[in-house]
Amino acid sequence: MITLAFLNVFKMLAIAIGAGAVTVAVAQSLAAVEDNKISPDEQRLMMVVLITMRMALLLLFATHAFFTAKLYMVFSSDLNYFLPFMNQQSVLWTLIAVLFITFVFIDKAIISRQIGVAAMVPTWYALIFITAWPETVSVQVDNFVFAFTIFAVLAVFIIQRSHLYTVRTQAIPRKKSLNK
Repeated sequence: MITLAFLNVFKMLAIAIGAGAVTVAVAQSLAAVEDNKISPDEQRLMMVVLITMRMALLLLFATHAFFTAKLYMVFSSDLNYFLPFMNQQSVLWTLIAVLFITFVFIDKAIISRQIGVAAMVPTWYALIFITAWPETVSVQVDNFVFAFTIFAVLAVFIIQRSHLYTVRTQAIPRKKSLNK
């Protein structure tokens, strides 16, 4: 049981790092599109953030694979106890697959980085939600998929349109002092 606890802690750590990285990626992408030009420094920062997300995804994949295997070994003799975990495990594996596919699409230039990051936002936050969900309460997959889809479309729309509003929120430049 102590192994399951350690694996769960590292899984949660990977999700926290990934969700933090995607949040920084969104903020950085909004700042980058403000002037309609991505500078080399902004590009370099975005690459560091994407690498951080990939490392978090790899840590998540590894720890969750070991966690699922260990969970099955511990509870395989009592399938009635293991069944509530099955919906949650299938949702977690689906979300991990969505992240992998999104990274592949970004790498192959099938989708832009901005759309890819916008698609990753609901996925990383859904991972937080699903891991915090009590294991004894069954996840209603159809309701979860519906809510996730609405949130994903909304995130893509907001991030794609938000650059229109950032210009209005800029600080007014200060006038130079005459005393200098």
